[in-house]
Amino acid sequence: MNDESRKEGATAPSSVHRSSFIVHRLLPTDWWVRALLAPVFVFIACGIDRNYQTDLWHHLARGRAIATEGRLLDEDRFTYTVHGKSFQDVNWLCQLAFYGLYQAGGLELLQAVNALVLAVTMALLVLLCRRRSGSMLVAGGVGLFVFLGLWQLFLIRPQTVSLLLFLLLYAVLEGAERRPWLLAVVPCLLAVWVNVHGAFPLGLVLIGCYLLAAFLEGVW
Repeated sequence: MNDESRKEGATAPSSVHRSSFIVHRLLPTDWWVRALLAPVFVFIACGIDRNYQTDLWHHLARGRAIATEGRLLDEDRFTYTVHGKSFQDVNWLCQLAFYGLYQAGGLELLQAVNALVLAVTMALLVLLCRRRSGSMLVAGGVGLFVFLGLWQLFLIRPQTVSLLLFLLLYAVLEGAERRPWLLAVVPCLLAVWVNVHGAFPLGLVLIGCYLLAAFLEGVW
């Protein structure tokens, strides 16, 4: 056996061991199953559900009007009982996005994107619970509990983005204790939130809760 053969024979076992290690790391584990179970359930349920989508078509109609006229609507055009009544539409950005997705791929694309956003929201919830509890089993259980309690409300509505923004704001406020620079992200999240859904005051309530907790902690 020459020197090259001996060299190849010496390196072959290490290469096989390295490949086996990489494959082993890519295989699913209990941790990944618990982390992804609730988000996967959310994506599947929201991706195949064809139940009545409440006011989806109203949002699409307003998004179409905004896109075609190039301005925000400040009156109600689609409710015959109060036709022409003025009001401030805080969902305009979501309505415009919904209409763009519907134009690009129809209801199927819009439903898939909505399901993906809700799945990401659930995954973020599970990770935040894991950080607070220290147990992925508990975090996965919380995710399943939330899914079973709310899955009928996971419709194609602007509230989908509102749920994600609430959890993002919570994650930023939690992380700001160790990284104060994260507080600079808070105004950006609120600036988006105020233009996608009317639940944005909940963000101010959440910030107020953290301020109150910091004040009480300082007094204590």
